[in-house]
Amino acid sequence: MLKRLAPLLVATALLAGGCAAETIPDSEKILIESSSSPLGPAAGDGKAKNRGAKAKKKPANVVIAREAGVRFTAPRGWSRLGEGGLSYAADSPRGQEMAQRLGMTMEQFKAMVESTDAFLVGLSGNLSVTRLPGYSSIPTAGDVRSQLSTVAEVSDVTDVNTALGTGRRARYAITSSVGTQYGTALMVASGGGVAQLTVTSASAAASDDVMATVVKTLKRA
Repeated sequence: MLKRLAPLLVATALLAGGCAAETIPDSEKILIESSSSPLGPAAGDGKAKNRGAKAKKKPANVVIAREAGVRFTAPRGWSRLGEGGLSYAADSPRGQEMAQRLGMTMEQFKAMVESTDAFLVGLSGNLSVTRLPGYSSIPTAGDVRSQLSTVAEVSDVTDVNTALGTGRRARYAITSSVGTQYGTALMVASGGGVAQLTVTSASAAASDDVMATVVKTLKRA
């Protein structure tokens, strides 16, 4: 039985639907430096640069989820939330709604949300990374579909190729008081366990696009 898969997907739907990037305090975001900027250097001394000098390579916007054992390049403009941002979102009225829907106390719901290894927000939705406890191999397609069907309308569960081996992808829709949110979840084997990456947004296409971007750079941490 998947102990945490369905609750985590409901939690990310909550955060995408009601607690998008603009509602999280800026102080609770961890900005991820982009690998490039359309505006050029952020600062300069006004002096001519030596064109012959080797340009310093800017770091990519890499997210490292150490507990889940994976790393990847985040979409440009996305911000990683700290523990305070996750707590802020879980404490919202929609957090209370989801806790009730899952049969959890607010303390249990907050603890589950705050245990997320990495959580990013962008204009199109959010992305979470966690390690599935108690699993040494990827859940079967039947298990994934069965568990998700208790909280969502499942579109499909398929296998996809990644740099970490074959992963299992599930696409689904979750409806709440804020409307319908569309998710794409990917489970991959990592470090003797299973890492779960979940993208949630207001459209299925947006979730698929973000996940496709992440999969291209997905590696072991």
